[in-house]
This record gives sequence, structure tokens and C-alpha cells, in this order.
Amino acid sequence: MSSTRIYLAQLVQSDDEEIGLYSALDEHVASIIRPTRRVFGGDGVMWMLAHVKSDDHSTMLMDARLSPLPEFDPSTAVASFGPDDVMAILGALSYHGVPATVLTSATTFRDVIHGIGQHLLGQPWDVVSFLAL
Repeated sequence: MSSTRIYLAQLVQSDDEEIGLYSALDEHVASIIRPTRRVFGGDGVMWMLAHVKSDDHSTMLMDARLSPLPEFDPSTAVASFGPDDVMAILGALSYHGVPATVLTSATTFRDVIHGIGQHLLGQPWDVVSFLAL
């Protein structure tokens, strides 16, 4: 059965100039069911935010270039997150240069995702459309 997860994914510079930058997720395309929602930052930002639907996330979860966020319904209250989930989110945020306040100021998991996207884009964005797969 397919499930969805949110990933922060590194962008990789290809040796092929025609390809340029690509996402580490692109190497797992066989595992991904389309559509996948992706949000890219501006120049110099070497990661992206992705909402991925797949029958099997196992290879993506083992890829060190991907930072999966814990699986929560978007309406889940941040106060109900377990300590391991909080540490996983804080680790992903820190690794990608996103301030911890994205988590500490959030009320729900949707707020966390919204904050990550807002940090990445530097402007307001539509988190509801991003979460709709």
C-alpha cells in the first residue's frame, strides 16, 4: 500500500553540464509514484522540499542525502510529537540550515512544513496544495 512522506533532499551537481543540478530523489524514481510535489529555493540553495508518494520508502529512508520527516497527519499537534520525532525534525532542520524556530513556533505538523517551505522560498507559499497528493 502506498504512503506519503515529506523529505528534505540534497541537490546534486551532475558531471553532465546539460543535466546540471538534480535531486537525490531522482535516483529513486522507480520507487516513487507520481505526482511528487517539489519546492525549490533560489540560487545557491542546495536542497529542496518534496512530498513523495511511494509503495516502498525503504531505499529513500536509507539514503543519507535525504532527510525524511516523521510520518504525521498534517493536523497532528506538535505537542504530541515524541522525543525521537522532535530530534529527527530538529536534525533535518539543522542539517539544511533551517532555524529550529520553524518547529518550536509551530502548532501543527502542517505549520512545520509551511515554515520549512517559507524558509526555503523566502516568501509565503501554498502548503495546502503542496500536501495534496
